[in-house]
Amino acid sequence: MKPLDKIIVAFAGPLFSFGLACLFALLVSWLGKPQTEPVVTTTIGHVEEDSPAAKAGLLPGDVVRRIDGAEIRRFEGMVDSIRWAVIASEGKEIVFEVERPGEGMKTIPVEADWQEQEPTAWWQGIFKRPPLREVGIMGKETPMVDAVTPHSPADDAGLKPLDELLTVDGQVLYSKTQFMNYLEDKKDRPIKVTIRRKGAEMELELTPRVPDKWESEEKPRVMIGIVFHPTGERKLAYPGVYEQVSDASRAMFSMITKLFTPASDISPGHMSGPIGIGRVYYNLLQDPAALLQVLWFSVVLNINLAILNMLPFPVLDGGHITMAIGETIRRKPLHSRALEYVQTACALLLFSFVIFVTLKDAGDLFLGKRGDGKGTKKEDIGWLPKDQRGKPAAEAK
Repeated sequence: MKPLDKIIVAFAGPLFSFGLACLFALLVSWLGKPQTEPVVTTTIGHVEEDSPAAKAGLLPGDVVRRIDGAEIRRFEGMVDSIRWAVIASEGKEIVFEVERPGEGMKTIPVEADWQEQEPTAWWQGIFKRPPLREVGIMGKETPMVDAVTPHSPADDAGLKPLDELLTVDGQVLYSKTQFMNYLEDKKDRPIKVTIRRKGAEMELELTPRVPDKWESEEKPRVMIGIVFHPTGERKLAYPGVYEQVSDASRAMFSMITKLFTPASDISPGHMSGPIGIGRVYYNLLQDPAALLQVLWFSVVLNINLAILNMLPFPVLDGGHITMAIGETIRRKPLHSRALEYVQTACALLLFSFVIFVTLKDAGDLFLGKRGDGKGTKKEDIGWLPKDQRGKPAAEAK
């Protein structure tokens, strides 16, 4: 077979993956991609207590414009995102450029930190992934009501499912945690909450209190009787085909670059194989918008496969193309015995890598985090109608 024929045959695999990615991207641009506020926002919603971000002075409401000089467009993801900029940062400090309401631009250096690792047995270290950098912040999430408990302060005030909580006593709300913390010392004290309902804003007054019935292992706390929506408002975005393919390609090249950067903490231990990919698809299929999520991830996956296959590594398509180019330059075939040794060694290396990432995927699947699979605490929390409040428990029943 001529070198050109070898190149054409080898290039067919990555080209097919790329074409499939474009097809999925076309469907996503037509059907849409679900997005939530904490994913696409650049505003900090919550800063964990005693975290590197808190010690450096980052605050809820800060709008992140740049990190280490790179422009930020979203909170989550691997392209122009806060999460990836922190994970992929190098050095001891991560420089945040934020816009603070009423104060303008500020440059705040934050000390890099890593996820805490629980003590494990030596054999568990084989399955555990290395820690990733983090600074202790979450994206802005306007609290949204998912359910209202009957006879609770929220019910008495007229709160309804899908209401968004915008402010409390004039303070802008950036997260559910902020609202719950605000209630702690507001027992039996009226508060004013500005909400958005079907696009219209209105103000409600309610009085937080401890539930009338509290049978729980936790200490009684002040509440208003609502369940927050797990994701908040979802909106459909319609990114173009080029934007999707470009973002997925940039994400993959960024990952590969960081793998070979000595100052980076990104390592092969953070990569996934078939088990990890299958787990992602399984989780996406549990989503209410499963089809749209699966289509979007399929764009990313096929772009990744196309780029990986084009790497100049023997036994991969890119390796075959490289060797065919070598034949063209030498004007004669490569030595068959040497080629056999190289391909065997590279095949063993690739097989070892697959086993390595499979062990990490298995660790994610079976070890999990402490407390996973143990269920939730039994609790019985309830509210009494107005005419029964203050009566003895037996009489109230």
